[in-house]
Amino acid sequence: MKSLRNMSRAGWIIAGVLAVAVVAPSAAIATTAAVTEIRGPGGQRAAVTNAGQLTTTPAAPSTYEDRLISADAPSSTDCENLPSFSSTAGFIVTEIVIDAYDVSGPADNTAVAVFLGPNCSVREPVQQVNPATDGATVIPLTPGLTIPAKGRISFEVLHEGALVTAYGYTVPAKDAPHYSGTN
Repeated sequence: MKSLRNMSRAGWIIAGVLAVAVVAPSAAIATTAAVTEIRGPGGQRAAVTNAGQLTTTPAAPSTYEDRLISADAPSSTDCENLPSFSSTAGFIVTEIVIDAYDVSGPADNTAVAVFLGPNCSVREPVQQVNPATDGATVIPLTPGLTIPAKGRISFEVLHEGALVTAYGYTVPAKDAPHYSGTN
């Protein structure tokens, strides 16, 4: 201990340089050796480009599906449930198309509201459109609405008629355990 207290200034500088020479390469190696992996629920690893971008691929064409149903409510409201997407798989809705007809104008308070889940539950609204004329309204949903197995989407029509179509793709049920989406 006494020898450390009596060390000269030059001795301390040499000891500091030696400590840095030993510690710095270890820290650099530890920093560059850190590995971050992204794994999906099914155990698949995500790929990353040399520029650090996550690579993705679209869903297989065999997984794409659509559901549609219409409702007529020229002088009232009507709630409709789209048919269930799948009893064994989850579903990602990527787009909803609302084709309005018998629209008498915005003065009549026309609307179509889309909901996650059955029976037009106001707890889970997704989107509402107020068409002023007949025609289609496309609602892109990125990254999508998650619908669990046996799940549904519902919509409510106010003072008009509408054909609602949901487009998307199936996913394993474990990848879509509950409703979630983009509002």
